[in-house]
Amino acid sequence: MSEGEPARAAYALRKLILKLQDTFNALEEARFPVIAAVHGACLGAGIDMISACDIRLASTDAYFGIEEIHIGMAADVGTLQRLPKLMAPGIVKELTYTGRRFSPQEALAWGFVNSIHADQSAVLEAATDLAKQIAAKSPIAIAGAKRSLDYARDHSVADSLDQI
Repeated sequence: MSEGEPARAAYALRKLILKLQDTFNALEEARFPVIAAVHGACLGAGIDMISACDIRLASTDAYFGIEEIHIGMAADVGTLQRLPKLMAPGIVKELTYTGRRFSPQEALAWGFVNSIHADQSAVLEAATDLAKQIAAKSPIAIAGAKRSLDYARDHSVADSLDQI
């Protein structure tokens, strides 16, 4: 970053943040489904990353948190934009404003993760099995379905029907 003129430093920081956002956007924009298998801590960039994934699985030892508030900043590379589309906005606001960590059981109840598995090995096996089931389908149909689902998330039913 640039020392000296604050505007240059701010510009350089913004450029870096946009580059980081693009790395997570790539997951969301991939033509194929992206499956996250979470075990252990999923904090900061981990939440940004899995929020951009299509499907999230967790092990019983997983825990999650939007902890940027603890260092006096707002999450800035996708969590705050994606989570309200995945979970109830009130829950997202509580977690964002408090920085409270949450369990895989809470994540499942809120619809953030699809399922919980016994341990790291089990969650990786479940993710692999799910990927195999998806890979057995037509890649063109899967890509089209993913595009339509993501479009529908951000547009009206009428616009989404027109898109399909």
